[in-house]
Amino acid sequence: MKPLILGCLLLAMIPAHAELYHWTDANGKKHYSDTPPADTDAEKLDVTPPPKIGQGEEVQRINQRLEQMREEEAEKNMTPEERLEKALREKALEEEKSLQDKFSKKH
Repeated sequence: MKPLILGCLLLAMIPAHAELYHWTDANGKKHYSDTPPADTDAEKLDVTPPPKIGQGEEVQRINQRLEQMREEEAEKNMTPEERLEKALREKALEEEKSLQDKFSKKH
């Protein structure tokens, strides 16, 4: 278990472009280094970092759908007064956007 933890720590400290080698000596002890030993066949390890979590297109699509579902659920729980208020806010935002578009076309 300790070699596994050590290996993970070593991998975490290595820059993405670095090379890492692994080998086992004659006594069965595992070694990790950025330079391979001359007298032993060392295995080159792939240390390419995984993609960042939450950055993929699929994750963004899921987050958008989740937000949409939350909004739909919130609308279901609205009182008639809250729905009217929301409709008025949306209409005011549309009018403001329309005015901004007209203004930006003139200038």
